[in-house]
Amino acid sequence: MKAGDIYMNSFTSAAFVSNPSNYTIDNLTLSLISPREIVPFYNISSSNCSLKTIFPFTTCSIDFNIQFNQSGSGYLVFTLSNEIITPAILTFPVHVIIDRAEFELNPSSSNFIVSRNSQQTLVITINNTGSFRLGPLVILLPDQTYIYLITPNISTIEKYGNASFTLAIQISDSAPLSIFTLRGIIRDNTYLITHSFTIQLTIVGSNETLFDLNIVCKDEFSYFGNNLLNLANVTITLVNYDLNVKYVFQSNETGQATISLVAGTYEISAQARNHSSYRNAVTVDRNMASNNEFLIFLQRILVSYTFKVTQVSVDQTYIITLDAQFVAYVPAPVLVVSPTTIDLNELETKQGITQLDFTFTNYGLIRLNDLQLSLPISHPFLRFSVQQLPIGNIEANSSIIVSLAIEHLNVSRSNRTTETICSLIIPFFGFYICDTKHFVGGVILFTKLGCGVGDFWGDGGYGGGLIEGTITYYPPIKLVELSCDNCITSILNCIISWTPYASITRTAIDISE
Repeated sequence: MKAGDIYMNSFTSAAFVSNPSNYTIDNLTLSLISPREIVPFYNISSSNCSLKTIFPFTTCSIDFNIQFNQSGSGYLVFTLSNEIITPAILTFPVHVIIDRAEFELNPSSSNFIVSRNSQQTLVITINNTGSFRLGPLVILLPDQTYIYLITPNISTIEKYGNASFTLAIQISDSAPLSIFTLRGIIRDNTYLITHSFTIQLTIVGSNETLFDLNIVCKDEFSYFGNNLLNLANVTITLVNYDLNVKYVFQSNETGQATISLVAGTYEISAQARNHSSYRNAVTVDRNMASNNEFLIFLQRILVSYTFKVTQVSVDQTYIITLDAQFVAYVPAPVLVVSPTTIDLNELETKQGITQLDFTFTNYGLIRLNDLQLSLPISHPFLRFSVQQLPIGNIEANSSIIVSLAIEHLNVSRSNRTTETICSLIIPFFGFYICDTKHFVGGVILFTKLGCGVGDFWGDGGYGGGLIEGTITYYPPIKLVELSCDNCITSILNCIISWTPYASITRTAIDISE
């Protein structure tokens, strides 16, 4: 058979279907089951029967016309059935060719992970899928140093035949660690047909050559104070998925660690107690080995707050216990904002509120640079803007006031809207320099009490359970010769906003020292 829009393959009396019974079989359907995806058109008929009804003791011949849109070999499968009988299956072996010169490549794309100072070969087969003899064929490669042709050009490939060519992949010991993709071309010079093939090489290091990665671990205390120490007992993990290796080790008492590795790009992560985690990528090679050290900087977690909300015997009365753990003399900015929460419902309903003032205090010993606010734009009728830009820096142990302008848009729209905004947040952040740039920040929360939260009351009343949680700020607070009031107030505002709002006026608060 031939493939193509101009070719209709016709077959007369290709099969016969008989009804050997005493009963008429009607409502029959004869349809193509496979391969439907390459058959744009087919028609089935009989010269002596109506294939919808076959009378008793009748034999019908099967004729069909069919088109194909691509070449290949396999089976045509038809089914003859109705709602009663067991379907009859008609199967025809076919070989379809395109009535033109054509060929396919196998494989047409390849991927290799190859190490330095190694060599591999790749064999690609050219299958003649057309109806003419091919040749001569030329293999073309771009100018590069990794892949070259071993097999000479191919003279001819007979109809239905195939031929192969071989490529050599050779990686030198000095090849850069990289992913290299090559696109080659096979061209038939007689029919001017071309097909391309791609080869992707992931070049990794050789097991025969190792390089030392020297790591030093530091935090803020490695740069400030009279006794500068690196960070000991840091758990370091190195992973290379191309090499299928993973290493886990720790920094020593001087905060240093050394490991010998095959050249490659590794995912490196680090964890230490009371520090934020670290994650990065490092390429281990000659250049890295020649450098003095690879620095891992972990931000120290300097303060954390643990709170417990417990119901007491008095109905709808709660004790909120707040425990603070902190490190004194913190060499980092400690940024606290007041207020931390705003009643969004009041802001929406009172058009006279056109400005909010926020006090940002730096309780740390280092200046916070370039304070910025990320203002929300999702509210349907409120718009926010900072009145003084740029905001600027906050020096150590000092405060600034940032004024936020509130614009009410289209009041009638606000009355009509069915969209409910339960909360908005304004993230804020700044940076400080401790060897490199590090960021600190937080959020201001705009909330509606009870919005998006189910009713706290029921027929059974309140349970006697305990609410617990931990709030961790890093790099947070230093409380030396400074008042805790602003920080505690900020934390309490956050906690109380999630306490059943009908009981806030009768909430008992116990703050541990």
